Amino acid sequence: MPPPDKVLGTAISVAAYMGRVDEVSKAGEVTTTLWERPNGCEGLTTLSVPEHFGGQTPAVGDLLWICTWVDVAPTGHRKDGFHIEVETRKLTDDDRARLNSLLAEIKGIAK
Repeated sequence: MPPPDKVLGTAISVAAYMGRVDEVSKAGEVTTTLWERPNGCEGLTTLSVPEHFGGQTPAVGDLLWICTWVDVAPTGHRKDGFHIEVETRKLTDDDRARLNSLLAEIKGIAK
């Protein structure tokens, strides 16, 4: 659902997507793989850091929760709505140590 503070009238044609950041260009374009919820249809899109992320650049691998809708005001005026939340994954020192241990084990098996 769209955030209530972003809807001025009535939200119709609401769609929800989950995405993963695949690439971030120096020009501020974010290439993202999207999955429509709940049916799982997959797509690819490019989003703009200034327009869609408020100037905060996401990292490759970040998860995106995206909601789109059409906002219909009481006057009948329609406006497209868009909201995105970025879920970042930060590794702790323990996480890094565990990954390094697994990598060393895999390298040992591959020899």
